[in-house]
Amino acid sequence: MGGSLDSDAAATAILQYLNTPLQDTGISLAQLLMGRQLRDSVPAATERYRVSGRWARMLRDRERAMARTGADMSARFDRTAHDLTPLALGQQVRLQNQETGRWDRVGTVVDAPAPRQYLVRLHSSGRASLRNRRHLRPSVIDAGQPAPPGREDAARGAVAEGVRGEGPPLPPQPPARPQRTRRAPEHLADYIL
Repeated sequence: MGGSLDSDAAATAILQYLNTPLQDTGISLAQLLMGRQLRDSVPAATERYRVSGRWARMLRDRERAMARTGADMSARFDRTAHDLTPLALGQQVRLQNQETGRWDRVGTVVDAPAPRQYLVRLHSSGRASLRNRRHLRPSVIDAGQPAPPGREDAARGAVAEGVRGEGPPLPPQPPARPQRTRRAPEHLADYIL
C-alpha cells in the first residue's frame, strides 16, 4: 500500500471494515447505514445483499415523519406569509438599493414579464431594472406630479413632500423614549468650568 489511500487495497480494506459486524449488535456499519451488506471481494450468499425488511420499514417511517415535519413547517410559514399586492403598469414605485437596503430609488413600472417580477424604468438614469416584487414599494408621489429627472435626492425630496402634503410644517416631536438626566461625575467637579 505504501501509505497512499488511492489504491485498490485501501478501498478493499474500507469495504471489509464496513461489512464487519459490530461486537455489541452483530450488525455491520453498512447494514446500519444501508440496510444490507456491501458487495466486496469476499464471496457471500446473495441474500446478504438484500435490504432487510426491518430496515425498509424504518426507512418508510422516517420518510413519513419527514413529510409530516415538512407539512407542519409549511403550515406554520403559511400562517404569517402573505402575497404582496400586484403593481399596475405605469405605477410609481420605490426600489430597494441592493447594497444598502434603503428605498432610495424611484421609478415607473413598465412591464410585468412574470408573476412577482417587474421591469421598472428608473427616473434618475432612464435605465430599466428587472426586480422582484418584494424589492418594490408603491410610491406616494402624486400621479400628476412626476419626479424630476436627475439625482435621486430630488426624487427623494419629492416623495417626502408627497408624504407631508401641503400645509404648515409639523412641530418637532418629543423623543419617543424617556431619557435620564445626565450629570458629570462628582470626582471631576474641580475640573468643570
